[in-house]
Amino acid sequence: MNTWPEHGGNLEWASRTFDIAMEDWLDLSTGISPWAWPVEAWPNAVFERLPPACMAPLHKIAADYDACQSGAITAVPGSQYAISTLPRLLTLSCVAVPQWGYQEHAKAWQSAGHHLRRYSDNNELVKLIECGSVQHVVFINPNNPSAQISSQKSVLAIYQRLQRQTAGSGLMLVDEAFMDITPDQSVASCELKNLMVLRSFGKFFGLAGVRLGFVIHSGPWLTPLRQQMGPWLIGHPAYWVAQRALADNKWAQHQRQRIQSSAARLQQLLQHYLPLHPWLNGGLFVSCRAPAMQLKRVFHGLAEQGILVRYDQLDSQQAWLRIGLSACWLRLTAALQKLPVSLCVAQI
Repeated sequence: MNTWPEHGGNLEWASRTFDIAMEDWLDLSTGISPWAWPVEAWPNAVFERLPPACMAPLHKIAADYDACQSGAITAVPGSQYAISTLPRLLTLSCVAVPQWGYQEHAKAWQSAGHHLRRYSDNNELVKLIECGSVQHVVFINPNNPSAQISSQKSVLAIYQRLQRQTAGSGLMLVDEAFMDITPDQSVASCELKNLMVLRSFGKFFGLAGVRLGFVIHSGPWLTPLRQQMGPWLIGHPAYWVAQRALADNKWAQHQRQRIQSSAARLQQLLQHYLPLHPWLNGGLFVSCRAPAMQLKRVFHGLAEQGILVRYDQLDSQQAWLRIGLSACWLRLTAALQKLPVSLCVAQI
């Protein structure tokens, strides 16, 4: 197999490649919660009428959820929209982007004509900033797929370094798509001029099809970003369901506990059956970095049993394997037990 899907959730590709009907797959490739917020019966008006022109009620509830000011939050049709749009609003510059992480960031900045400088960890990023190599920074926290999470204090320290080096003109874009499980580490509430935070709705609430996200920013790029959006970009169903889900604090707390417990269980299960390398806990997923050929065999071994996980090759030698949370423990455990013995012993 020479081609791989760019993103998780591509069941059409999996079905075609492995000749297994789409409805027979267990999809663990997306990092989306398998437990969705329980959507009530939809009122007809949600589909019959245009969404409200004013998003203020949704912004207020989302701001309460993310602990920020309502005037600094903007609903977008999925955080991917902001990732694709923002680079076109900035003057061409040199931007630091993670070497591994959600690759749509790098694609968007490169497509807009910016020059990219890659960094593999926070130390490399600080060096790029200190030597004046970059004007702006993209930071993914927690990182996907490495599961590395930086404390709020660490992120703010990097932000301050960037401001000193760029005379207060450098943007730090922090993608917090997986931050709902550890909200105490978020920088969404910090209200700094050149800080922009992206939050995802669908992953934590298990409602990815809603296509909703939020940009948290009160600085110079807020107005041009909003001007790009035009009317009715947020669908009425998204507007309706998000207001209710974001306000359900009791459910959110239960969801965090359920996700944390399940992620720990998945990490332990994978470490037992596939001790290829330490498995890292990313909250809504567990991941492993190891030799590419080894992880390809695991990917194939699971796919041949109708379980789709996320394979991401870094270079000719190394790759990541990311496995999302499952509500079907028996099926996943049975599939791991059937993998070749050569994969189930440590080889590193």
